[in-house]
Amino acid sequence: MQQKDTFVPAHEPVRPAPATPDAVAAKWRDNAGIWVGVVAVLVGAQWIVWLCLHLVGLSETWHPPLPAMQMWTIFAFFAGAVAFGALMMWRSALDEREQAGIFVWMESRIQELEAELEQADEEIEALTVALRNTRQDLQERIALQQRQAAATQRMYTPAVLREAEEPAPSQAYRDARLLVERACRNLPFSKDKMIAMHDGWTQARWREAHKLACDAGLFRVVGNRTEVLVDDLNTALAMLDVYAGIPVSQAD
Repeated sequence: MQQKDTFVPAHEPVRPAPATPDAVAAKWRDNAGIWVGVVAVLVGAQWIVWLCLHLVGLSETWHPPLPAMQMWTIFAFFAGAVAFGALMMWRSALDEREQAGIFVWMESRIQELEAELEQADEEIEALTVALRNTRQDLQERIALQQRQAAATQRMYTPAVLREAEEPAPSQAYRDARLLVERACRNLPFSKDKMIAMHDGWTQARWREAHKLACDAGLFRVVGNRTEVLVDDLNTALAMLDVYAGIPVSQAD
């Protein structure tokens, strides 16, 4: 599951250089230069105005009188001081705004990282669930394959093959072979079925063939039911041949 980003990545603000004594002194010198500049501009302006008045005949002297010069110089001095103080306040506020901008960026960056972490947690949870489902599905597939293998490979091979002391009668051998073939092919091989389906079969004939298959280790009687111990036809017939003492060439 994917989730769209909620926060737009914030651009990191330009960090100001660390304040050093030389940097602080340079700011003071710059602001003091503004002070001196304001004083010089105002005093020079007074002299220019007075010269212009003298040229047009509105002033008897080309320079301002001493009281006016003193008053204007004092005014220029304090005007420069006001400019110096205002500039210092403005630069201090500018530094504070820069610091505030850094704090705002850091806060937005923290929120962005929290959103990314939350999205990563959701993705991890989704992947964990998918992995758990995959493991469960794999276990079910393995169990199914094992059941299928057990159903298709039901083969019993005894550790020691049985051999009769004397060769079995040929008729009993042929009848037992027929019972084994029908049993391995899941066809009816009970006494009643064989008597009803095959001419010449009697209860005694069926019992003799059935006993031969049991003695060979192919059948087992449990109560009133016959269990097939070897369901692979080739293996069962080979065991019957060995027990009955029938050569392979004669069995074929």
